[in-house]
Amino acid sequence: SKGLIGVHAEDQDCLAAAHAKWVGHARPVHNDVRPAEAAVLAVRTLIELVRATGRAVHICHVSTAAEIAELEPTRGALPITCEVAPHHLFLSVEKGGDQGNYTKVNPPIRPELDRRALWTAVKRGRIDSFASDHAPHTKAQKELDYWDAPSGIPGVGTLMPLLLAAMKNGRIGCERLVQMCCEVPAQVFGLANKGRIVEGFDADIVLIREGATTRYTQAMVQNHCGWSPYLGKEIAVPPDLVFVQGRRAAVSGELMADLHPGSHVSYDRP
Repeated sequence: SKGLIGVHAEDQDCLAAAHAKWVGHARPVHNDVRPAEAAVLAVRTLIELVRATGRAVHICHVSTAAEIAELEPTRGALPITCEVAPHHLFLSVEKGGDQGNYTKVNPPIRPELDRRALWTAVKRGRIDSFASDHAPHTKAQKELDYWDAPSGIPGVGTLMPLLLAAMKNGRIGCERLVQMCCEVPAQVFGLANKGRIVEGFDADIVLIREGATTRYTQAMVQNHCGWSPYLGKEIAVPPDLVFVQGRRAAVSGELMADLHPGSHVSYDRP
């Protein structure tokens, strides 16, 4: 069988031209070094390749309104799916995305109009799933000069808290949240017995107090790198209960002492 192809969509020729233009600058704007045009050109190329070959493609971390516009006519007609990362939904050039190398990520944090367009696409079902795009680079790495500092933002621990707070504030409905976090990823990646609460499926269940939120503080940061660009943002409190394959794994954010080892996930994608 032919597996799903995951693609980081930025056109290399476009990136090379921008890099050559800015390589002599000590602190260039990341959006100039990796312009939105690179993402749009790559998506346009992917559409043509999928149209020619029929191969299924999943586009990682879309970040611009223009990408969504390119993809819109293909929905339902071509086997192309896409995802969005939390930093492109909760940060923008104008709002929180100006934290120097700490918010240096590929593709870059985009202008506010793109951020709002991504939320509109989420609500309208034009983006298939969420993904953390987790990259926990250390503070020492991020505090290097622009050209040496790695790109990436820690996101796996804040993805759900941010999204649940967004649900409380009406940015996304509960059913859509479950689709994008559970049902669609299981379908897209062919994860057998995952994504739904159905007899015979793995009982992976999270019980939350809907609408219970707080502000994210440094004391709450538990990732490997010890920092987050989302400090001060509204987030959901830890879930009351987490079950993994029917076994209780966490209570109010605290892991159980008798955690069971993980098991292989079956793959049933044709």
